[in-house]
Amino acid sequence: PYHSYVQLYFEILTVMNMMKHYISRIVMTLAAVLCGISCEYEFEPEGLSDKGMIYIYCVPSAGEPLEILAAIAYPIKSKYDFEAGDLTLTMKVNGEDISMKEDLSYVSDFIGERRWTADDVVKAGDVVEVYASAEGLEPVYSRTVVPDPVPHHVVSLSIESMDRSYPGTSSQKLTEGLCFTVMTDPHETDCYYGIQVVRRSESVELDDIYIWESDDMLSSRENDRWLKYGSGYMQIYEVPAGKKGLMQIYVKHYDDTQWSEYDYSLMIYRFSEPFWHYANSVYQQWWRFGILMAFSHPSYQYTNIEGGVGLLGAVNVVQTEYMDNL
Repeated sequence: PYHSYVQLYFEILTVMNMMKHYISRIVMTLAAVLCGISCEYEFEPEGLSDKGMIYIYCVPSAGEPLEILAAIAYPIKSKYDFEAGDLTLTMKVNGEDISMKEDLSYVSDFIGERRWTADDVVKAGDVVEVYASAEGLEPVYSRTVVPDPVPHHVVSLSIESMDRSYPGTSSQKLTEGLCFTVMTDPHETDCYYGIQVVRRSESVELDDIYIWESDDMLSSRENDRWLKYGSGYMQIYEVPAGKKGLMQIYVKHYDDTQWSEYDYSLMIYRFSEPFWHYANSVYQQWWRFGILMAFSHPSYQYTNIEGGVGLLGAVNVVQTEYMDNL
């Protein structure tokens, strides 16, 4: 996603600010050259297993039928030449077994990934547990709790000038965007949210969010966090206990005749804590690029699957009423 920092703009750009900008670019370029010269070496990774692990991905959504994705993750050292028995899955909700059936029509982008579904739905406060096993592999287990509904919130819409662009790109000119602001009451505990923007005209689709961009990589400015979720991008937020939730998300402002009939709605997600950690780790992985890769862990993805890899998280989502385009 390249770097995404809150970009501050000033009407008057002083000579000192310009010098700082160019000096930072020079420093980063020199650092890249030095790293290229002095930090190249070969090493043999340690601690690599020659056994596979069970992979689980399951994100129950309150009020929606259950589904779970599972596969056997092959270790690098095995080169796909080890054997494992068939996967056996068990899912429990509040201690009761759920009847799962495999979706044999499921087509995955990943080798060996399979999908199971159930007609059961979950609600806020439900405890969801997943067990999986396969002969020759360590059994896995995970547990999560479906989060409470999104609390009372107020949504407002305004037009703002900004320098934003599609995720993964960069823009150096000001443009007008629609700013959606969501305000929630203070919470007793830390809470985690995600927001997607839905636009509607002749059809309904997720809109493309705008990401604050800065080419000053030495900045310590606050950054937006986002990830690909479903058929679009989601911006994610952490709201500390005792504070009001102030969350903003931007999309392009279509103000000409062709687009003026668009109206908008927000999908507001409340996350379980494991889902938040997973989403944040996905963003951090995307954020690593260029020279920053030399100063970060080579790979990190959050997992709460004991004995395996993957995620068991949960969400509770509400869709707002549609708002007219400004």
